[in-house]
Amino acid sequence: MGNNIRLELAIFGDSFDPNELTSLITIKPTTTYLKEEVVKEYNKTIQRKETSWSYSIQPLETLYFEEYTNKLIDKFESKVASIKGFLSKNNLKMKLFVVLEISGDQTPAFYLNNRFLKFVNNLEGEIDVDIYAI
Repeated sequence: MGNNIRLELAIFGDSFDPNELTSLITIKPTTTYLKEEVVKEYNKTIQRKETSWSYSIQPLETLYFEEYTNKLIDKFESKVASIKGFLSKNNLKMKLFVVLEISGDQTPAFYLNNRFLKFVNNLEGEIDVDIYAI
């Protein structure tokens, strides 16, 4: 078993129509949910506190985080102005969730290049990183 990287771009906030964002940027989300939606997670019932639209890149076995971020940016870079306008209009936030699963003797290179940082900054986004040794 090698190292795995997961990357998810999430747009979330109080209330908005996820289908409107999908139509605007012509990218199908991996998951969406609506505020106050009731779901069962981890053997308990919860009520969603916000609405969310998210897109995940499939886990990739690699040592280079940059390979992964380039896939995401290639997909979304031309949509930045549309996404930024949608975020502003609906008072939403954007966050990139990064999960690094490390196994074995080699650790992945976690390098944030200028292209990636500019992408996140242009959307006034945040980055949330979780690292697991498995």
